Amino acid sequence: MEITGTIKNTVFQNKETGYTVLRTKQDITLCGVLYDSASNLNEADFTAEGTWQKHKSFGRQFQFETLTIIEGELLYFLSRIVKGLGRKLAKHLIETYGDDELENILEHNPQKLIETKGIKEKKLKKIMSSWNKFKHLKAIAGLIIPFGGTQTLVKRIYIHYKDDPDVIKKMKENPYVITEVKGIGFKTADKMVRAMGIDPHSPIRIKACIDFIILSYTINGGNSCIHIETLFTLLNEEIAFADAEENIVSISKEEFDRTLLEMQDDKKIVALNDSTITSTFLYFAETFILETVRKKGQTKSVPIIKDIDSYVAQKEKEMAVTFDEVQKQALILANEGYELLILCGYAGTGKSTISRAVLDILSQRFNKDDIICCAISGIAADRIRKTSGYQSATIQSLLVKIKTDEDKLPYKVMLIDEASMVNSELLYKLFKVTEPNTLFILVGDPAQLPPIGAGDPFHDIITLSIAPTIELTKIYRQSDDKVIAVFANQIRQAEVPKDYEKKYDDFEFMDVSIKNYFNLRQEASKEELQLLKDENTNQILTRILALTTLYKDPLMALLKTKDIRNFVTFFQLITPIKSGMLGAENLNLQLQEILNPERDEPRTVDLGMTIFHLMDKVVHISNQDMDCYTPEDFKRDDREDTVKKNRIFNGMIGLLFKIDKEDELLWVFYPNDELVVEYSFDEARELLRLAYALTIHKTQGSEYQNIIIPIVSAHFMMLNNKLLYTAITRAKEKCMLVGEGYAFKSACKRKDATVRTTVIKVLNPL
Repeated sequence: MEITGTIKNTVFQNKETGYTVLRTKQDITLCGVLYDSASNLNEADFTAEGTWQKHKSFGRQFQFETLTIIEGELLYFLSRIVKGLGRKLAKHLIETYGDDELENILEHNPQKLIETKGIKEKKLKKIMSSWNKFKHLKAIAGLIIPFGGTQTLVKRIYIHYKDDPDVIKKMKENPYVITEVKGIGFKTADKMVRAMGIDPHSPIRIKACIDFIILSYTINGGNSCIHIETLFTLLNEEIAFADAEENIVSISKEEFDRTLLEMQDDKKIVALNDSTITSTFLYFAETFILETVRKKGQTKSVPIIKDIDSYVAQKEKEMAVTFDEVQKQALILANEGYELLILCGYAGTGKSTISRAVLDILSQRFNKDDIICCAISGIAADRIRKTSGYQSATIQSLLVKIKTDEDKLPYKVMLIDEASMVNSELLYKLFKVTEPNTLFILVGDPAQLPPIGAGDPFHDIITLSIAPTIELTKIYRQSDDKVIAVFANQIRQAEVPKDYEKKYDDFEFMDVSIKNYFNLRQEASKEELQLLKDENTNQILTRILALTTLYKDPLMALLKTKDIRNFVTFFQLITPIKSGMLGAENLNLQLQEILNPERDEPRTVDLGMTIFHLMDKVVHISNQDMDCYTPEDFKRDDREDTVKKNRIFNGMIGLLFKIDKEDELLWVFYPNDELVVEYSFDEARELLRLAYALTIHKTQGSEYQNIIIPIVSAHFMMLNNKLLYTAITRAKEKCMLVGEGYAFKSACKRKDATVRTTVIKVLNPL
């Protein structure tokens, strides 16, 4: 049967399965699997098909098989995309004027809206500014919804292309362009485009699929090129479809080879050899990196300081350190004026100390304002600023200053910290926007996880030995009670740290293991063993939550003094995976309840997958241009006149400090970038997550005062020595591991076997 109504709120959602429980304004409980679980369903009208059932605990419920949100195209656009209206006001305007008349008013007579309660001059100005900016996007729905597109897809396309005035033209020329949008794969786009009548063997279709596979393979897998046979296999897996007789139709090798040749002629791809290809962008990126490093690594000026030995001795007194021979060699090379110098070292080898000393030598020739340090994350950039004494910025914030191809960054010396985390695209872009004679110091840890994204340039450069490289290997242990660096390096070498079960000032392992685990694996049934594992995992979670409560008061004190920069780095839970009881998603909910519980409805916003509270620690999860303010401009009454577009990057961590439910907006302050970013509720739903718990990959390049790491055998597929090394070295003051001793030992001894295939490696085989 079919029922209709209006949803009041979301009672429950399982993020993994999509199972959802909703309560309607008609006091009906709806239950079922909702695939579009990211949507904000509150206040939405719906139709549902299903059956009535009686639950033994919760009473009568409507079990839906399908649930459809009833939302007109204009209502969706005005409430989700145009800022300043919100669903309630947009719905009122449509009910008052109708779709066509309201659109006419917005285009030709917007002042008429002043007659509406809740709209004054300031609000109208904001509405019209947003309408005029985004109205061209409204046609997107008309292009894809008739062919099976959903409003969720429309929303994602809106958000991705909101600053592209040519998006409609691009979609008409090649509808597969929407595969550029995060969350829209080739299969989703292909289903709609095939409904438009495209030939299954159309070159446009095959090329679009090849583009998508290369993009996915490189970005998700970290490789910067792909074997042709692998590409052919993946192509047919992606593009195969069932015809009317349900026979599988595939792309022939002849079609495939012909298409590759056409794409090479069109300069879309580049063949590295007979068996490997890459995208044109990645080819030029990595060959440019290689040429730049080779040239700079062989170019040097006259020495900066004539008596370098005396200078080093004086610097040792000034910094209260004694440089070892390898560190002295780094200072000698820096003094010789090489245009590119590599400092690589493991945890605790003094990278920060020698980096500062190298910069101090270069400051004898260059003004301090001409020297800058940079890193992937704001947290890392802030750390190198504090340890070096030189100005710093994120790599991304430097790149957004470049407006034209002719623009160059003004710095004469650039130190890239955490260089092992920098992928090929970022390093290429940074090299491209600097002056030809800019000096670079690349500082990194080759034992860390490789970059997120395509390529592994830092590792490749070191392997090829094409630039002066200093390898720091001596571990500087602060005391017998400070062992993070020592333990991390033992793990790096696939060894279990000696005496890891002892309690140290900076390291503690809390063993919560199943007794006689290995015997039980042989004797207990599969069901019994799983029950024991679940019970033990629950004990680990309980222990973690108890530890978390110890950090609440210090965190609240930092908030009270508005020390947001230290608030976001004081405490961090780091976990190998996203899902499960000890995954980032569940841990975030558990930690939010401890660190920022909120029952006051005006101070919370339910965005479906996540309920955000005021003063939540949040992370931005996708590179996106956003409306931004300086903290000073945000306080102004006319702040809308000061808004600017800034690129907000995946992994940036901030504080949600303001919610406006009427206009469906919220604001996040990112302390390391000194930016206030405005999010519509839809943008927040797509781009924000809680950040009390983060995956190890998400914390790459960052450092936190105190960290907790859960470790269980259930995470085995993710656990290896490189991942564990990266996690432990995120801690500055205290690292606590909570979990199973046998899982920890296994992770220490299990060597990471990941090897990336890169353009640099293929063109320069060892």
